[in-house]
Amino acid sequence: MNIYPSNFASPFKPASLDDFVISDESSRLQLHSIVSGQLPFPLFGRNAILLWGAYGTGKTTLALLLPSLLEQSGQLIGTQRAANLFTSTRYWELTECALGSNSVTLVSDLNQRSKSMVATSPSGWHFEVLDEVDLLTPAAQASLKTAITHANSTIFVMTTNHLSKVDQGIRDRSVLIEMNQPKPEDWVSLGQRFFKVMGLTGDEVDPTTFMNFAKLSRGSLRDFGPAVVTLGLSLGGTL
Repeated sequence: MNIYPSNFASPFKPASLDDFVISDESSRLQLHSIVSGQLPFPLFGRNAILLWGAYGTGKTTLALLLPSLLEQSGQLIGTQRAANLFTSTRYWELTECALGSNSVTLVSDLNQRSKSMVATSPSGWHFEVLDEVDLLTPAAQASLKTAITHANSTIFVMTTNHLSKVDQGIRDRSVLIEMNQPKPEDWVSLGQRFFKVMGLTGDEVDPTTFMNFAKLSRGSLRDFGPAVVTLGLSLGGTL
């Protein structure tokens, strides 16, 4: 579930990678390199990014932000191939892979979109965002693997809470970004950022306060955020 729905205006809504706590250092560095344009992407047969890890760590929110971050990098490989042919301000599609949905139909529709290029970004790419991709049936995951393999102008961004349930072929075609429970100290800068958004300095409390909130939240931003905001309001902060 997206922590910040697309139509929800919030001063705390993330706008960059720095607004997320990515637990694994190598994953954080790799994703920063891709988004900053330092590391070319897609590359070596991988045109997908798979965010995986615990519940509540912001995977879906980040997945919905990545198309615009990747587009802004200006370094996507091969973007001139289709540039300005069918440009659109809505150049990504979200597929919620919920249990009970017709997985095969979902992937069939996705495959058609990736081939038709009806909505590409200004640089010539279409983005498909799949939330909880592990909930697709094995047959649908096999079809998705094929779609990823043969997509020439589509980048896939996916999330899962259970990496082991995702088809190995999909994993092999993806840059894997781990978003599991971060260390408590990793949350300090985010807590200070929330305070600054509320008009505070971020130094009103000792960093251990944010660390204690992080421990209580067990890595979930859904619990950490409200606790920090509530404390900020008690200290004179505003929304």
